[in-house]
Amino acid sequence: MNHPHERDTQCHGTPALPQLGSAIATRLQRLGLDAGKEYLAGAKALIDPLQTEITNTQRLIAELVLQTASAENAVDLQRINNRVIDVGQSVFISLRSVSMVLELCSAVRDAIAGRALELARKELYFSGVTSEIPLTLIAVGSHGRYEQTLFTDQDYLFIHGDIVAEETASEYFGMLGSLFVKIMAETGIQKCSSGVMPDNDEWRGSNAEWGRRLFTTARFQHDDLANSILTLIILSDARYISGNLDLWLRFAPFMRAQVRENFQIIRSMARVASAMRLAKGFIRRFTVEAEGPNKGAFNLKLLAWKPLVTCVRMLAVHFGVDNTSTLERIEVLQRKGVFSEKTASGLADSYHIITGRRILQQIKKIKGIIDDENYINPYELAGVEREELYKAIMRVADLQNMIRSHFSVA
Repeated sequence: MNHPHERDTQCHGTPALPQLGSAIATRLQRLGLDAGKEYLAGAKALIDPLQTEITNTQRLIAELVLQTASAENAVDLQRINNRVIDVGQSVFISLRSVSMVLELCSAVRDAIAGRALELARKELYFSGVTSEIPLTLIAVGSHGRYEQTLFTDQDYLFIHGDIVAEETASEYFGMLGSLFVKIMAETGIQKCSSGVMPDNDEWRGSNAEWGRRLFTTARFQHDDLANSILTLIILSDARYISGNLDLWLRFAPFMRAQVRENFQIIRSMARVASAMRLAKGFIRRFTVEAEGPNKGAFNLKLLAWKPLVTCVRMLAVHFGVDNTSTLERIEVLQRKGVFSEKTASGLADSYHIITGRRILQQIKKIKGIIDDENYINPYELAGVEREELYKAIMRVADLQNMIRSHFSVA
């Protein structure tokens, strides 16, 4: 599967590539030799630095992935993760490309997570604890969607092979999960506040155990309905990272089928997605905090970014889109006729605007300008930027209305 930007031809602030080529050709048709030469020289002056930046970033990704493979401990991995953050800042400041930052962060952290698991296994081995049972490391959340930014947390689960000595194996994978989480935290990738990590026995298990869990969860055969829906939403972003590929290839289609083939689940996911609050007030105003430390601001992650990602995910699950990145899901949903070209373009644009604003907030936190990167005061933005953000959120509201109408949810 490609990274999120590889098929994304629509970047916020720039026309799609075929349109750009057509615009250049049209411009040249109207120019004489001297003016045309001058125009191309100007275009080259803009393109050459961009080409250099792209080439350097691609080279650096390869170098960092290679360094990760030879990392001996969490300190080495932390140094690599810090480099990712530094380069991510530089790339975004110079190019304002959301997709390039996502690829950089996701690709290198794929390697970091894989290496952290190897180091955890190695440490257990030298302490006299080992197991030959196959294991797969799966990412969910932003990592599963190839959407990691400068700051991230852990969202992982283990799937291991079926075994006879269940108690012994469970103990081994419990220790391995705890050690993996510890190494990742020391690397600088903080623990998941919701506990979606393999040190939690709910997020590790054998293929058979996961099968039973999914069967039970998808049929709501336990008391916590809200937790069942949340679990299925989280698993909808699952992506293979490292380990035994066969385990993943058996797990993925079964997991997806449990969700898609149960309309009650789909409708519940639609209800959750369409009910998420947005920072959208009346008369082109934002809904902001009225008091407290974040007075005049709103939570950009919870009230803009998360509803967009959740709505697109819900539709992707329902219409059989296996891609996990939000941008790829939007593109495939357009190809399937779920979105018009205009709607898909607008949603992709909204994703770039909102995610780009989140990255800028993270850069401000790194520089010590703000304390909480999730909160943004829209009235401190320039007029054009404020209007752009408001329109992006309005498109999410339109998407929620579409879901309410399609699935007949209040």
